[in-house]
Amino acid sequence: MYTPYTMSTRGRLSRERILEDALRIVDSEGLQGLTIRRLAQELDVTPMAVYRHFKNKTDILDGLIELVIAEGQATEHDTEGWQAWIEVTFLRMRASLLQHPGVLPLLGSSASYGLQSLRITERLLGKLRGAGLGADAVARGLHLLVSYTLGAVAIEVAAREQQQSAEAGTQQEWQRQLRQRFESADIAEFPNLVALAPKLSRFVEEAEFGLGVRQIIRSLTPEA
Repeated sequence: MYTPYTMSTRGRLSRERILEDALRIVDSEGLQGLTIRRLAQELDVTPMAVYRHFKNKTDILDGLIELVIAEGQATEHDTEGWQAWIEVTFLRMRASLLQHPGVLPLLGSSASYGLQSLRITERLLGKLRGAGLGADAVARGLHLLVSYTLGAVAIEVAAREQQQSAEAGTQQEWQRQLRQRFESADIAEFPNLVALAPKLSRFVEEAEFGLGVRQIIRSLTPEA
């Protein structure tokens, strides 16, 4: 986690300080709130001072993804067993992205193929190959796990935003309202929706996310 700068550090401008302030803006205002001018104001410097460290805004966005990935320390653990190791890795990825949902639109763009991303990908590939999976299974497994994680985070973030916009107050109240909406549907047309309303209105919790990761992992069969 980044920490606020003290007065003794405010005078020293660096790439790290610029990125940390940029991430604060994105966390609170989204990507649309981040401009070079806005960032310079936050840093109490001129825009040209920012340009001395970054070529343009795209360069800063590339750095933001790297910062969030590094902060998450997804692969920095020694969990035993390749399946458990992968589960913990993706749980860490989920937690980091939920903490900084503003960077989600950058994932899949060139910004998400920096050195930190490549290092994590390399470790994941090594774990899958080390488990005896063939090339096709390794590639398929990585794509499934990444897609599942990004999709789950995006849905959870959207649900949280809807909860806030609906002024539901708490997650429990939002779930109650959602359940009521499902249960009040025409049962003749939506019998399954009504019957499963209590389950469908729940937020995906960490335990359920982990279950999904384990199911994907179990679908990958090592070669004989």
